[in-house]
This record gives sequence, structure tokens and C-alpha cells, in this order.
Amino acid sequence: MQRLAITYRHQGQLEQAEELQAQVLKICKQKLGSDHPDTLSIMQNLAITYESQGQLQQAEELQAQVLKIRKQKLGSDHPDTLDIMQNLAITYRSQGQLEQAEELQAQVLKICKQKLGSDHPDTLDIMQNLAITYRRQGQLQQAEELKAQILKIQDKKGLRS
Repeated sequence: MQRLAITYRHQGQLEQAEELQAQVLKICKQKLGSDHPDTLSIMQNLAITYESQGQLQQAEELQAQVLKIRKQKLGSDHPDTLDIMQNLAITYRSQGQLEQAEELQAQVLKICKQKLGSDHPDTLDIMQNLAITYRRQGQLQQAEELKAQILKIQDKKGLRS
């Protein structure tokens, strides 16, 4: 059912996706518990659906719940925890909560540089997102410096034409 809900979302049938995901989430919470990995994945997907519908507050609430549980269960540096941190940061940015977005993105970037290295594609994506946040805050120098770092790494790795 979850895959069908994601298919609905990809087809732009957001209300159907939300309804189905809410049903699946209710069942998973009852059968597996609120902190089961499958339940958390469904919550994260429902948050994406909410965000796609412009329901940013609902998306933020679900993402914050998932983040809290993932930090407790997996630790702050687990890839799934970092993924939800990045998603929550983007939700913050979409709501104009730029300081919160910057703070989370800086945390994710620091961990990714330590775990994956500065030239890993995921690290570069996070740097790009942080540069966008800086630009939206009017911190143009920081945004430019980050973009320059990204371009330097891409040139070095032959990722840019």
C-alpha cells in the first residue's frame, strides 16, 4: 500500500496519497509501534506528501518526530538520521525559518564531511542546499564561498563540463 501511495504522489494524486499513507501509518503504529523503522519511513513519506501539498507545518511536525526517534535509535550520524535532518532543514527553509535550516544543514554537513569526505556527492548536495539557505538569508559571501568550494571539487573530480 505504501508503494501505491508513493505512486499516487508521483502522479500528482496527492490527496489519494495522503489518505492511503495515513491509513498505512495508523496500521503500522498499531502493529509495529511508533519507533519501528517501517513506521518511521511511512511517516517520512507522509511528510513529503504534506510538503508537496504545501502543508508545511504538518510536514515539519512529522519530520521532527521522526528525527527525535532516529537520533535515539540510530544516533546522530546514521545516514537515515542525516536524511531526515536534511529534509527537515528544507522544510524549515520553505517556511522561512532560515536560522533553523542553516543550523541543521551545518550539522549535517559537518557529519557528512567527517563520514563521507568533502568530495562525496551527498556532501556536495548538502553544501548546495546550505548555499541556497545562505543566499536566502542574504549571506551572499558565505553562499559564494560554498559554491566556489563545490565547483572546485567538481572540477577536480571531472564532474563539470
